[in-house]
Amino acid sequence: MGLIKAGVCLHLKTVGEKTPHLFVVLNDPFGDPPQVCIVNFSTHTTIDHTVILRPSDPGMHVFVKQTTYVVYGWALIKKSSDLETILKADMSKRHHKTCSDILLRRLREGIFKSPFTKESVVKFCKEAFPASHPKSKQLPQ
Repeated sequence: MGLIKAGVCLHLKTVGEKTPHLFVVLNDPFGDPPQVCIVNFSTHTTIDHTVILRPSDPGMHVFVKQTTYVVYGWALIKKSSDLETILKADMSKRHHKTCSDILLRRLREGIFKSPFTKESVVKFCKEAFPASHPKSKQLPQ
């Protein structure tokens, strides 16, 4: 498997932002071409309260040092090859610590609960990680 897989954390810039945000890859590459869903964290955006992260939460990522929000409205579907190209050019974009299984599960569940998640993202995620959504077919874990 390549550099991009579920739980990998990346420092990427978002449109209009000067500093990178931490993004988490929510699934192993899926589809043709292989794609992944990524979500990011923010301490400044408080619109979406679907998943609020606190440093003391079980399985929390070391990056989270204060109350932090998952910005589901900014969730993206990206070609895994594009993300691998970014990492091959600059490995410092990859955070040294991956996301815990507990946190990854919370982030995936939030995709389906947040009113801000784009429908195209929800549709992709129903297929990319179906065990997280009750109406999807179940895949072996």
